Amino acid sequence: MKELLKLGALDLAEKIHRKDVKPSEVTDLFIDRVESINPALNALVVPRFDEARIEAKKADDVLMSTPKDELPPLLGVPFSIKEVFGLKGYPNTYGSLRSKDNLAEHTATVIARAMDAGAIPLGLTNIPEWGMWFETTNLVYGRTNNPYDLDRTSGGSSGGEAALLAANGTAFSIGSDIGGSIRMPAFFCGIFGHKPTNKVVPNTGHIPMTNDKMQDFAGNRYPYVTVGPMTKTSKDMFFLMSLLAGADGIDTEVKQAHYDFKPDLNWKNKKVFLCPNPTYRFVAETQPELQDEVRKTGQILKELGADVQDFDGSIFKDTFLHWSTTMSTVEGLEFTEKVGVTRLSTVIKELALATIDKHTVSFHTLMVCLGELLSKGGKVQDVFLKQAKEVENKLNETLGDNGILITPPHPRTAFKHNSATFRPFDFAPTALFNYLQFPSTAVPTGFDSQGLPTGVQISATQHNDVLTMSAAWSIEEALKGQIKHQDQDHRIERQL
Repeated sequence: MKELLKLGALDLAEKIHRKDVKPSEVTDLFIDRVESINPALNALVVPRFDEARIEAKKADDVLMSTPKDELPPLLGVPFSIKEVFGLKGYPNTYGSLRSKDNLAEHTATVIARAMDAGAIPLGLTNIPEWGMWFETTNLVYGRTNNPYDLDRTSGGSSGGEAALLAANGTAFSIGSDIGGSIRMPAFFCGIFGHKPTNKVVPNTGHIPMTNDKMQDFAGNRYPYVTVGPMTKTSKDMFFLMSLLAGADGIDTEVKQAHYDFKPDLNWKNKKVFLCPNPTYRFVAETQPELQDEVRKTGQILKELGADVQDFDGSIFKDTFLHWSTTMSTVEGLEFTEKVGVTRLSTVIKELALATIDKHTVSFHTLMVCLGELLSKGGKVQDVFLKQAKEVENKLNETLGDNGILITPPHPRTAFKHNSATFRPFDFAPTALFNYLQFPSTAVPTGFDSQGLPTGVQISATQHNDVLTMSAAWSIEEALKGQIKHQDQDHRIERQL
């Protein structure tokens, strides 16, 4: 039975559909796993085990009374919910003491779609405060640890999801991404993560876009956040993208009714551009082992027929400034107002309170507020927006609709807790594709010399999600004999 814990969503669903195992047995197995690993990880912060068991018993009845070809595709498959998504009646605190008593009044569209497909949520997972940092820690739930090394970060803001999935506490996850919040945790924890093209998957029910206020977020008021899958296999990414994408009638920026994502594994006449060591201002040089992973994956696709070329990453040097300026153009979404820190004096007060452990706002949240308060429009903003458009034009011209760019997702593998404070701009490699609104996929490739997960980031122009996920599929197939899952399990179990 324990072998089931390692399976991805579709493989586990097939076992259930064939009646090899009941949903109730699967649910009990995964709950036992979570209870075993979570004290060390602190990934699941709001369990709903009793409710999950009730739902699993109902799924047993559906399994026994329904023809196989009519069964819900994810019947009885366990997953978890990032705490930024609403699940009606459950905490929706955003990891902030200022909203610690908040309960969701609605269920987010993507969560409802997963549950309608038969999946069973085991609970809510941890986030950084307001989802605005690349380490997962907050004053409500505490800190989440990486299953490969408990002294290291699981990333953020989908760090709870990534840690739990990587440790086989669930079969799939759903994350969200505004600066790398799917891809960084996926990379640090050795799983797949896909940030879709913007406005493909509805944001309905993701803070602050609650179902009843979604009409306020349209046009120039629509945030750059995107929702996407985090998985153990590339084929699960394709399935979940097809399930989650498409209009819901509430998020008016998502226009297309349905999507059907299918892999395209023919690499002849496809272009692959390699950028193993991009230049980012304020960001350290990429770890040599991660540069090697870019070259290794490029070689895999070259052997499959792709035209592989080098790409000059010096045009990315001001990525952080381009990202932060682009984010500031969203009207009516001042982060300072959402958090309740609208004055410099409040920032100073909270920093002072932090010295005696009486603060109500996390340090990284205060830094985001400070940045917003200090940057308000003007000629400098226009310059950065113009430069950002030039980067977009260059990539559109280079990649077209049949090219991908392979880069490191981060300058280093999972780092020690709290060290991001001293390297706050290291999320630039993922933030680049948020302001461009390009699809981008984190792909695991193995382990470094310290036993930490390695990987690459594969990106393409808007609406070419199939290209990046297909590259992930081809790379996964090529590396299957090299990434030993037994070794992976050993590393995790040694920590836990």
